[in-house]
Order: sequence, then C-alpha cells, then structure tokens
Amino acid sequence: MKTKLIGSIDYVRALKQSSLSAHEQLNLIINHHLQAYIDKYGFLQLPPTAYQFSPQLAPVSFFYPYFRDLVVTAYSGDEGLRADLLGQKIHLFRSYLDRQNLAFIRRYQSPMLLPGATDFQRLLAYAHDNHLKLDFKTGANYHNRYYDAFTYPRNMKVQLLRNSYRWHANSARMIEFINVFRPS
Repeated sequence: MKTKLIGSIDYVRALKQSSLSAHEQLNLIINHHLQAYIDKYGFLQLPPTAYQFSPQLAPVSFFYPYFRDLVVTAYSGDEGLRADLLGQKIHLFRSYLDRQNLAFIRRYQSPMLLPGATDFQRLLAYAHDNHLKLDFKTGANYHNRYYDAFTYPRNMKVQLLRNSYRWHANSARMIEFINVFRPS
C-alpha cells in the first residue's frame, strides 16, 4: 500500500488531508508509523514496522520541506525540539533522513555512470542530471561525526545549495552528505 511508504505522494497527501495539527502529524510519523524509541545509549531506534521510507524518496523530494515545515510549526517556542520527548526523537531522526538520502544515491542510475561508480560519483551524476548545485566548502567538524580539523577532501560535507530547490519551501538545509575521504 503506497500510503505506508513514508515520503511517497500518497503518504504526504494523506497527512495534508488529515485534520491533525503539525505536532500530531509528527507524532503519527515518528511514534505510530515508525514506532521510534530512544535506546539506553541515547540512539534512536526504528524497529521493523509496516511503514518504511519510499525507495523513490529523493534528496529533493517534496517530503523534506513538508516535514521541516511541520517541525518549525510544532516547535517554534523557545525550547525548540527540547520541549518534549517527540522533539528529542525528531532531533535524532535526522540521521535516518541522511541514511535515506545516501541509500537513494547509492541506487542512483545514470548513463554517465560507469559500473562500480563510487557514492561520490553517483552524487555528482545526480546533481548534474537534476541541475542541482552542490556546496563543497563546509566542513563537517560540528556534526558529531568527526572531531579532527577539516582538511579537504577529508571530513568533507557536501550539501545542496539553498537555490537548488525550485519550490517555495527550500529543502536544501535538510540534505547533506558527510564522508571521510581517505587520500589515495
């Protein structure tokens, strides 16, 4: 059933047509559909459920700005995501969005890609094929993933530029790829 594919057109349409508030929609996604919980080590866990990310959930999908707008609406107070347990889960959920985008890029096919293309080559092909600009200038030092100094191309973060998305709500802030490239 397409409504069980998180990020699909049918899934987002069902959310938009519901009479649920932004907070209630986030609760539905995180707590009910994904049954997310924070384990004893402070990591978010998503057990197997009937709901899963749509394999077609692309880095520039309409789902990302919609989800971000829900978060901004539901957590606009001074406490932000620290306001409640759901907010904490949403903060940790970011890593699953990053994982989804990387999985999409790893499956990406393009005539310009050779067999055995790397993740980075696939990202470049995706950006080229979709007329997207990439930002290669920002280090990943403050993303809790790497603690040494930024030295290009090691510890590199690639993200979509803000003008990469043509809709009114810009998804670029949500899309980033962080990797530690080893020199050859």
